[in-house]
Amino acid sequence: MTTHKSTAVSAGIMPDYSRAGVVLCRTGHIVTAAQDEIISGDTLQMVPIPKNAQILDIHLSVSKEGGTLDITAATGTHVGDGSSPSRFMDDASIGDADVLTLVINGKPGAVGYTYDEGDDTIDIAITSAATVLETGVKIMMSVFYKMAGSISDEDFQAHNTAAA
Repeated sequence: MTTHKSTAVSAGIMPDYSRAGVVLCRTGHIVTAAQDEIISGDTLQMVPIPKNAQILDIHLSVSKEGGTLDITAATGTHVGDGSSPSRFMDDASIGDADVLTLVINGKPGAVGYTYDEGDDTIDIAITSAATVLETGVKIMMSVFYKMAGSISDEDFQAHNTAAA
């Protein structure tokens, strides 16, 4: 079990601009450099999230640089964080040219989850024993969020109880 960090996590930049109506987006990617670099049991830390970020959507895609994937790239994957590895998506299956989104493929109640305890990362947990990613596979995640409290009449605690 290895933890891999995306370009965004390695950079450590977490935009936390708080202004009414402003939606922020942070994108991270990992490209496999060798066959079997990412295997079942591995965790991919994809996007850093600041305290008080309220998650609006997550887009996840997998592609092969310079070609097409011959197999389904990742099956039995969870999208979540360190506290709840499948907080947003559970047992997702994604292949070449697929895009998974929180709004369509996510768990009920996951949209609107607020990180009120502190900074974290949105992660992918590879769980299927059959998952082997070949060389040159690019995994990309974009997370759309806003800062909680930027609009005073919103209730954030109601969202967190549903997605826990």
